Amino acid sequence: MSKSEIFTTRVWVNKTKAEVFDFFSDLNNLVLLTPPLMNMNIDESFLADKVKKDTSFQIKIGYRPLVLKWQSEITDWNPSDHFADMQTTGPYSKWIHKHSFVEDDGGTWVVDEIEYIPKLFPTLGKYFYKLLLKSMFSYRDKQVKKLLYN
Repeated sequence: MSKSEIFTTRVWVNKTKAEVFDFFSDLNNLVLLTPPLMNMNIDESFLADKVKKDTSFQIKIGYRPLVLKWQSEITDWNPSDHFADMQTTGPYSKWIHKHSFVEDDGGTWVVDEIEYIPKLFPTLGKYFYKLLLKSMFSYRDKQVKKLLYN
């Protein structure tokens, strides 16, 4: 098996840890944080008001006939501090996404750390996947600032 890659990003928002954690624990906000071109939808049969440990959810990304299903489970849950989701079915051999929230200077840092191994072309594709993640999280960080500054 290929070696895991680590992708980390962080963005500061002028809100409390509790407010930021509450925002990120609402699955409906996941769609707002994802670039529109990805055409992401959350399978409503999995939709919970708020996530918590052991919550499973399925998202669909793409356009017919090329729709990718991705299922994840919340594996770690520490309210107002951090939570993690792990892909159980989807495009990666390994995907663990830890969301951490750190108070600083009257606001909160949102820190994302993703450990991943792509299923397709794990060695050659790692550069493509890193660029894809940078692009996705650049959009996401802008949306976080926009949605949480209001």
